[in-house]
Amino acid sequence: MKMHREFPDGAKFGAATISKTASGRYFVSIVTKFNTKEKILSTHDGIVGVDLNIKHIVLSDGEKIQVPRTLETLESRKRRLQKKMQRQRDMQKSEKRSNNYEKTRFRLAKLHERIRFQREDYLHKLALNIYRKNQVVAMETLNVKGMMKKPKTGKVNCVSVMGKTC
Repeated sequence: MKMHREFPDGAKFGAATISKTASGRYFVSIVTKFNTKEKILSTHDGIVGVDLNIKHIVLSDGEKIQVPRTLETLESRKRRLQKKMQRQRDMQKSEKRSNNYEKTRFRLAKLHERIRFQREDYLHKLALNIYRKNQVVAMETLNVKGMMKKPKTGKVNCVSVMGKTC
């Protein structure tokens, strides 16, 4: 069992939620209540606005942050696994799935999880970096679900980690 961090001294425990992912990994989320004096300090007193575009993120101070394109290889691997799984499904005559189908489903679930973790990791690091450089951060409100429905830019928006809906 891996713990994300140690429990603080004097913490009072509340509810615990156990969740299982499609790839078979279990996560436990424990609600705790404690007092702390630890703070994440911002090094500057600046104010910045964030504009989310398809290919990059623009800050109001002129800085452009390139959105990582490393997920393209994982997306092509995901596409290949989905095609393989569909072929295996089409070849079967009964409702019972074969062992190879289940193996492919498991590999696809692990790949989905890996893509999700990479996106979340990038967003968390980016948000912390922007906060440490500025005291106040303003963002535009976007209808990400509506943007995903557009036929030409839906996948591009999804890949550019604009929202966590993809």
